[in-house]
Formats: sequence, C-alpha cells, structure tokens
Amino acid sequence: MTGECISKLELRWTMRAFLYALSIGIGAWVLLVCPGPIPEFSFSFLIVVFYPAFAWLYTNYHYTYEMLRRFIVEQDGKLSQPPLEADMGDLICYLQSGDSNHLFEELEAYLQKEQPYLDYNFKRDDLIKALGTNERNLSAAVGRATGLTLQNYLLRLRIRHAMDLLLLPDYANHTIEDIAGASGFKAMRTFNRNFRELVKMTPTEFRQQKSVL
Repeated sequence: MTGECISKLELRWTMRAFLYALSIGIGAWVLLVCPGPIPEFSFSFLIVVFYPAFAWLYTNYHYTYEMLRRFIVEQDGKLSQPPLEADMGDLICYLQSGDSNHLFEELEAYLQKEQPYLDYNFKRDDLIKALGTNERNLSAAVGRATGLTLQNYLLRLRIRHAMDLLLLPDYANHTIEDIAGASGFKAMRTFNRNFRELVKMTPTEFRQQKSVL
C-alpha cells in the first residue's frame, strides 16, 4: 500500500514538471516568434496558460498532501501521526524511511550521552552533522517515533531537564534564571512561556508545588 501511494505521488510530480516545462516553452515560443510591440498579447497569453496551470498544481498538491496524511492516520497505530508542521517532503520521508527507527535510536543515544541541547548555542545543524544524516531524514525519524517536530522534541528535552533540576535539593538555592540557563535557554521569556505551555504551570509554581508534596 505504501508503494502504491508513493507511485501515485511520483506520477503527480511528473505531471507537474511536464506542465511547468510546457507552459514555459509555449511562453518562450510566443515571445520568440512574435517580436515587436505586442506585449499585451504576450502578457494575456501567459496569463491564460500560467494561471490555470498554477491553480491546477496548487489543488493537486493539497489533494496529494491530504491523501498522504489520511493514509498515515489510517495505519491503525503503525505510524505516529506526523506533526502539523510537516510539509510534503517530510511526509514522503515519513513513509519511505525504513531506517528511521535505527536513526531515532542513534539520536536518543547521542542526546542522552552528550546532552548538547543544554548549550543554548546548540544548533540542529550540529546534531545533523554529528549523526551523519540530513534534516529531512532526521525530522522524519523523530516524527515517526514521537509525532513531534525535531524542534519540539528538543524543546521537551530541555523542559524535562529543567523540571528535574527544579526538584533536586542541590538546586534548591538556585534561581529560576540559573536553571533556565543550565537547561539550554538563553532568554527567560522563552523559558517561562514554553514551560507554562508544556507543564501547565510556571517554573516557580512547579517548584513550590513539588516542594510541598
């Protein structure tokens, strides 16, 4: 079923490339064989060709995108639902990445050992280079395993680390700002906003509530 789905998508991509080439070729031919003061005719002709072609391609793209999403959702839990931010290329990798489980295992092992995300200067490119892959495949591996984007996956690791520090007796006298910096956040506003969104309370409230318990 996956192979059939991919084949249909490749056929649509072929048709899209053909229409682009045909439209550009016709437009170039018109401008070449009709030199002189006829910009209105050339402009009108290009509009007649390109606008319907663009509308068709746009509709086709979204139909194909929704078809792929429905296909993934209908797998009865065999595949995690892809992140909402996933584009067409992400969905294709999501389906085709046979080695994604292995790549995700490598990612987890590397992150647990090195914890590079605790450095606020850490970039996704550094992670991609360390694992010897590319962003598309890595994003697909994370999406298949967790249903999250790579950025949100790393964000959750940072928040989880901050939660651990907030509970440690050794960090009881450290400020929230100290803990934010030790968890890979450069700006307190970013840390507080993301912590509240994920934990449903502020870092201060979390520390106070857990200390009472």
